[in-house]
Amino acid sequence: MDSVSTSSCATTYEIPLPGPVLKRGFWLYVWRVETPRGMKLYVGRTGDSSSPHASSPVVRLGQHLGIQKNQNALRRNLLQNDIEPESCASFHLIAHGPIYPEVNPSTPMTREQLMELHKPIRDKVGAMEKALA
Repeated sequence: MDSVSTSSCATTYEIPLPGPVLKRGFWLYVWRVETPRGMKLYVGRTGDSSSPHASSPVVRLGQHLGIQKNQNALRRNLLQNDIEPESCASFHLIAHGPIYPEVNPSTPMTREQLMELHKPIRDKVGAMEKALA
């Protein structure tokens, strides 16, 4: 007898992703989450303060719902409001961008030099994020 059991409620889901949302850069996005307590919205952006890189919305999608505490702001926000993410009916990601490309110089640079190029763009998109929220 096999020691691995299967769930009696296994289901197949289809999650379409348009190819362009894989592009790295500075994006704005809104999560629309249907929770047991009604619809919740979460506004975010790619290109943050922790690194000179700007990921794609698809990368942020996985991070937001993952378990890494420094990356999963949406999951944490739901849990802080006593909402189990797995109890939500749906997660809908609306992404706009890339508004600016990721900083990608043609010559090698130090992290500090990359951050100097990244910060002005990050700050512009951060202001857009704040206005959208």
